[in-house]
Amino acid sequence: MQGSRRRRKESTPQIKVQFGMHRKASREKKEFFMPKPTIYTIAKAAGCSTTTVSKILNNQGNISAETTARVMAIIKELNYVPQQRKQHGNAIGVIMFQTNQRPLASPFVATLLNGVCREAFGRGRDITLLDGERISKLTPEELHCFYASNSLSGLLVINLSESDPFCARLRASDLPYVILANSGTSRNSVSSRNYEAASEMIDYICCMGHTRIAFVGVVVNSYESHVLRLKAYKETLTKHGIPIRPEFIADMPDLSHSTIKNTLLRLFAHPQPPTALFFASEDMEILPVIEQMGLKIPEDISVAGMTIKRQNNANKAELATIVQPIEEIGKCGIELLLDLLNGHEPCDKVLDCQINYGDTIRRI
Repeated sequence: MQGSRRRRKESTPQIKVQFGMHRKASREKKEFFMPKPTIYTIAKAAGCSTTTVSKILNNQGNISAETTARVMAIIKELNYVPQQRKQHGNAIGVIMFQTNQRPLASPFVATLLNGVCREAFGRGRDITLLDGERISKLTPEELHCFYASNSLSGLLVINLSESDPFCARLRASDLPYVILANSGTSRNSVSSRNYEAASEMIDYICCMGHTRIAFVGVVVNSYESHVLRLKAYKETLTKHGIPIRPEFIADMPDLSHSTIKNTLLRLFAHPQPPTALFFASEDMEILPVIEQMGLKIPEDISVAGMTIKRQNNANKAELATIVQPIEEIGKCGIELLLDLLNGHEPCDKVLDCQINYGDTIRRI
């Protein structure tokens, strides 16, 4: 027993010496430690974008042989090992804004996503829904890291104005993206002819003899599409020599039943109320409110506006509508994004709307 204790005591200094040597070696190793290379390191050294490096790593796009060779040489020299390659290139992120945490409650968004999913799933791609309010706070560098860590291959943006600061950061991140359903100047967008369609419908209302025409929209300045519809309203009235009455333009903060009802009550409280009404949102359930107020369409008020599909009012009269190709916009968004990933030049697509004059605009 004593011999055993003696052996343990004798061995203790040896262990301490070995441990001390290990700590010394660790300090020496730390002195020669080099920062771990990243995709930004590779891109900077190669004189190209991070997107180009990503495409080379994932065998995507038409990158020249010279650039590919230069990037691969730097990757080999720095011993760079991408950590997200096993899944990168499959999932498409859909960034949604102004959904009030209920994205699928909006018929417009639900229809748009249906088109996105049908096309993406048909091409073997997954869809990841992303909270725009949270992502919009990221810097271009943070956005790129978020993109890589979530194994995304491209981004679709819904319900965001192109003038929003986030779009500038998105462009600076050099990531592939497409904006859906918002007309603007972007070459990475799919939208519909909002201005032309609204002009044609309001022109028809004017030709039917109406001069007191109300415009009812929701958060108009938040979307290029809504801004264009209001512009079409004003310019068409001016073309017909009809003065623009600010009290007939209602820009609502939301689409709740009470907000719509209060807006209509205020419009019809004027000594000379509107004889026609144009509603500028596909998600606006305005017909039930009008009927609840005891007004008949089109006898008491002529009605036209933006809808998801052709529809009738309670009296089975066909509503005068502008129907956007919403599902087609989603489908084209996936097509355009995949073209970008394959090295095609950015472009925009503008689709025609379907205009139905219906039976709800009476002649006066």
